[in-house]
Parts: sequence; structure tokens; C-alpha cells
Amino acid sequence: MDKEKIGIIYEDKVRKETPLEEALEEGATMVFLEKGQTLQEEEKLGLEEKFPEYRAMTIDFNGNLTDCVLRKELIYYLHEHSEDSYHSLDVLMDGWQAAERFESELIKKGETHPEAAVIQHILGGYSDDLANRLMKFPEKEANQEFLQKAGFYDSDITEKLTSMAGIMLGSETGIVLMGQGETNLAEKIETVTMEGLSTGVVVGAQICKGHSHHEIKPIFKEVQRKCTRELTLDREYQLLEDQVVDKVSEKLGTREHTRNLVRMYLNLSCLYDHGVALPILPEK
Repeated sequence: MDKEKIGIIYEDKVRKETPLEEALEEGATMVFLEKGQTLQEEEKLGLEEKFPEYRAMTIDFNGNLTDCVLRKELIYYLHEHSEDSYHSLDVLMDGWQAAERFESELIKKGETHPEAAVIQHILGGYSDDLANRLMKFPEKEANQEFLQKAGFYDSDITEKLTSMAGIMLGSETGIVLMGQGETNLAEKIETVTMEGLSTGVVVGAQICKGHSHHEIKPIFKEVQRKCTRELTLDREYQLLEDQVVDKVSEKLGTREHTRNLVRMYLNLSCLYDHGVALPILPEK
């Protein structure tokens, strides 16, 4: 298979040109063929047989079809989400900063590329997973049992969370925390479904309604994206957050993704309502 000029993102390299199979042998996270190049069905099957940890797909990017090869872990984040498991994201961790730099450069130049769209699609799924852990399904309401277990209702944690939200909003007046009053959760999420895996994905498409999982509405995801890239956190806020993360981690018996759970809790509670969001950055 002679496919030249392949753009990839993996490890700490933002973009590299290398033959397809060589890129896969090096452990690429995602590999996109250049415009105009395609993979025939027999080529896709051959790649998947030789590299079983990958899946060859066609991405619909604003009506432009682009062939690519992605690690299978990422495919699940393009199609469906696990309610409380984030192991699929581990494959994306090493490339996170490189991917962010790559997208930032595209934005400065006024350009777009499938890599950037897929990255944001996958990271949007991560935010959805955080929301799903904090909420009940199929009800659009707080998961009281989980929040209780995690310590979100402990008085000292509640006090610190209220202070953290107050710092972000400039005032503690009127702050209501998720599960402790009316927070309009139903207005911030929608219930969607997509069954199984396929050979193609429409990035950013509205998928059919059903009873699979909750997703944060696009308007709030846009707030999330902007704040994740641009927001700098106050030192006082960071000190309080560290204390809350320590306590919640102790309650849950793990630090894995706890910081992001705390941040999503505040985002859903009240920050999204004011056009603000705490940054969500994948972490191990």
C-alpha cells in the first residue's frame, strides 16, 4: 500500500508526514489521508487485520469525506459513551497538548482540518461522560446516591464549592448546587443514542433521540470549549479546589478524573447558566 503524505497526531508531535503503515507501527493515535486520497474496502480490511488495534473509517467533515485510521478506543468515543468508565480516553492523553497546540495554530490561521474536529468531538464525549456520572439516567436529575457517596453533600465540601462558584461568578448570591435545589439540569442536557459501531462517522451531526445517555447541549459545549482554552483560574479558587478534590478522592477511593468531576459539578450547577465554565482537561 503506497499512501504518501499522511497527517497524524500522536505522542508529542503535532503533525508529521509519514507513510500510513509506518505511522501505525509507530503507535499513531489517529491517521488521516490527505485530501483526495481514499482507502478501498479491501485496503481497510487488510489494515484492520494487520493492525487489529485500529479501525479504518470515513469521516464526514462538513460534507467533505476523509478516510482515516483511528485506534479502536477512540471509536467508542465517536459513537457511544460509557456512563462511568474513562479508560478509552487514556489513548488520547499523550496527544492532548499536541492536539491543542495544533488546533490553536489552525484557529490563528483561519483554517480547519478533520483532526481538530475529531479531537473536539472526542473531548465533547469526555464532558458528556462526566455529566452522566453526576446524573441519573434516564431521568434528567442529579444522581443523589453517587453525590452522597462522593461527599458533595458534606457541609465542609458544600461550603467550599459555594465559595468556588462565587469566585467564578463574582458573588455567592443565588448559588444553588446540583442536587440541593433547582438547577435547571433538564435545560442543559439532552438524551441521545447511537447504536453500535459503523464504518463512518459524521462529526458534529445531531444523532437520533432515544434512551442511551445524556449529552450536554451544544450551546454549553461551546462555552466549555472557549473557557477550557482561554480561562485562567484564580489562585484562591485553585486552593479551594485542591482541598475539595482531596476530600472527594478520599471518599471515592481514587483520584482518577476527580478534579474534572468537581468542575463539571459546578458547571452544571450554576456556571453554564452565566456563560462560564471551568476548564475540562483529561487527566490520568
